[in-house]
Amino acid sequence: MILTLIEKMVIPCIPVSDVKVRNIAVKSLGLSCLISQELAKKYFALFVQVLNFDSDLPQETALKCIFDILCIHGLSCFDHKSRNKSMNKSKSNTMLTDDNENDKENQSIHNNSRRSVANDGTEDMDDDNDRTIVDESDAEDVLCSESEGQNSDDEDEDSFLSLFIDLLEKHLNSELDAIKLITAQGIGKLFILGRMYSPQLLSKLIILWYDPDSSEELRQFLGVFLPIYSGVNMKANLKGENAF
Repeated sequence: MILTLIEKMVIPCIPVSDVKVRNIAVKSLGLSCLISQELAKKYFALFVQVLNFDSDLPQETALKCIFDILCIHGLSCFDHKSRNKSMNKSKSNTMLTDDNENDKENQSIHNNSRRSVANDGTEDMDDDNDRTIVDESDAEDVLCSESEGQNSDDEDEDSFLSLFIDLLEKHLNSELDAIKLITAQGIGKLFILGRMYSPQLLSKLIILWYDPDSSEELRQFLGVFLPIYSGVNMKANLKGENAF
């Protein structure tokens, strides 16, 4: 029943011109993905593309959905270690920590049809820059498209995690305070839950905490999160040292 509703009602609403309708559709799909890992795998790439190409409100919702999905299902179910893909750069200090064992071999879901996301009337775009949504692409494929032309020095590296960290770094540097805050809060959740760890992201959060240009809300969050995270356990303390 829920699958039918998603296919017949939710997905068709994502490319519509009304921003509020698109936002509600993205939120509905995100909530559905929380109860099904298969749905999360199938539509994760869609959230990434909404985040990259849509307007502000759907972007914020898509980013929240991405973090909620990873908090519930973990990162390991999206990681394709066996795939030979070009990565953007080597991150030797990055570690993936997840409670879940590797699931059955993930199968790539490719759909050649692309849905154009209609303009909301706030910006003009050329034909070559039309926003598109891919609803059944491989999550790693979409992340790879963000770093085309750059190669990894370490073929055994966790490709999805590496690309995901690059995506987070990009949005921590966003000009939009709301996106920057949501990204920092999402990273904090993943760190506290032990879903992932990255010294470079932790270092970036510390820098943002002391950055006078950071919003008051962001600095307040980091002022609460960083002391709590460092006191969670001894391992978190040791990991914190790697950020310097």
